[in-house]
Formats: sequence, structure tokens, C-alpha cells
Amino acid sequence: MAASKPASRKAVVLGCLILVVGAAFALGLVLFVISLFLPKESPPVAQSPAPAASAPAGGAPAADAPQAPLPTLGPDIALDQMAKATPAAVNVSTLYRVKSDKVMATFKRTIEVELFKHESEATLSAICRQVKALNPVVVDRTFINFDVRGEPKPPQMSNWAIARFDPELSVRILGDD
Repeated sequence: MAASKPASRKAVVLGCLILVVGAAFALGLVLFVISLFLPKESPPVAQSPAPAASAPAGGAPAADAPQAPLPTLGPDIALDQMAKATPAAVNVSTLYRVKSDKVMATFKRTIEVELFKHESEATLSAICRQVKALNPVVVDRTFINFDVRGEPKPPQMSNWAIARFDPELSVRILGDD
């Protein structure tokens, strides 16, 4: 029997390169299949909805139409007025930051909100309405979890306050006991 000829250096390098490319392709395919089963995260949302431009009778927005500023939340706004207000009527966007907004199909949306300080239930209600309106996705239930910046989570509780639209809004403060 004749001795087999050793493989050339080029053939070995080419074989290794094909092996690496094939492994990368297989890994990409596996990750793609896994991503099909993960919950979809909604796109990033802005902190506050843009005020609608006033439109004249012709239908096109007026370029020089004055925009009335949204009133900010302050002591001059009664709590009952604030609780009944629509998100566009009271600007509470300076009181919070949306950390995440995740949507799972059509049945659940979970929003994580960071408050800059403790707020009342009426203020949380106004924040909930505004945060829910930031993304027009339609789901059966929306859950909003609130944490306060710089504070540890209350013992044996996951969040400082929670809220849900099921379909009506309910707000519960867990951390002020």
C-alpha cells in the first residue's frame, strides 16, 4: 500500500474556514428559532405624548397656530380634577420615567415606571392614563409597576405601587404602610 499524501496547508485552512462559517450559520439559525418564542417588546416610547396641532377648516395644520402649553401638576390643581383629567389635560410627564414597555401578544402589556418621588393615588392615576396612551397597542390587560428612584424596594414586595387596566384602572400603593 502506498502512503497517503498529507493534506496541503491551503486545504486545511479552507476546511477550517468552511467549518467556522457553517457553525456561525447554525448558531444564527438556532437563535432565530428561539426568538420566535420570546415575548415581543414594543418599540421605545416617548416620555409624553405630543400635543395635537390645531387644524383650520382646510384640514392642514396651521404653521403659525399657537400651541397652548399643558398645565403642570401643582398645588393649584385639585386632586379630584386631576383624577378625572385626560392625559392631555394634565402634564405629569416630568414626574416619571418609563423604564420598559413589554407587550405579550394581545393579552398583556407590562410597563415599568420609575417615579422621581412618592406620589398620591390621584397623581399615579394621571400617570397611568398618560403612560398607557404613549403606545396605542390594544391588549386585554395593562399592568404598570412603579418604583421610586433611589429607594430600595419594600420588603417582601416587588414594587412601591402597582396599577392595572382590567379594563378599568385600579391603583394600589404598597410601600406607604
